[in-house]
Amino acid sequence: MAIFIVSQQQQEHHSEVLAMLREIYVAVTGKPLRVHYVMGDADAAQWNAVHEVFSPDNDIVFLMCYFM
Repeated sequence: MAIFIVSQQQQEHHSEVLAMLREIYVAVTGKPLRVHYVMGDADAAQWNAVHEVFSPDNDIVFLMCYFM
């Protein structure tokens, strides 16, 4: 599963979208969303939101990429 988030957003925006994704997944599958790998750039808002929403239940590996 992939979700693309545009740049220049604040942590609150990322957290809200990721939390909704998590809730929808549970509603559809009846199972908790397990996340191990997350790919993103060096944006602190993305990093913080991923950890806020997913790290309490998951062991996250953040794969960093740089766009030119």
